[in-house]
Amino acid sequence: MKASAIRRAAFLLVLPLAGCGSTFSGASGPSAYAAMSCSDLNVALGSSSTGVSREAMSRGRISNTNVPFWVPGGHKAIEALKNRQTRKIDTLQAETAAIAAERDRRCR
Repeated sequence: MKASAIRRAAFLLVLPLAGCGSTFSGASGPSAYAAMSCSDLNVALGSSSTGVSREAMSRGRISNTNVPFWVPGGHKAIEALKNRQTRKIDTLQAETAAIAAERDRRCR
C-alpha cells in the first residue's frame, strides 16, 4: 500500500512538470520572418494555414457536441472550449497574415 501511495504521489508531482506541449512552436514575429528564406516562408505559411484548418475543424466538432441538459456546467464548458479554439484560430490567422505579408514583400 505504501509503494502505491509513493508512486501516486510521484506521478502527481511529475504531471505538472510535463506541461502542455503547444502545437504552435513555430517562429513568430517579424524579426523571425525576416531571417527566413522564401522557401522557409512558404513552409511556415503552409503549416500555419494547416493549423488554422485543424483548429477550425476541432471547433466545429466541439460546437456539434450535444451535452445532456442534466450535466452540470456542460454548456459553459462547451462555450469555454469554443472560445479557446477561436482565440487559437485568431492567433494563427494573424501569424499567417504576417508570414504572407513578409513573403509578398520579399519573394515576389
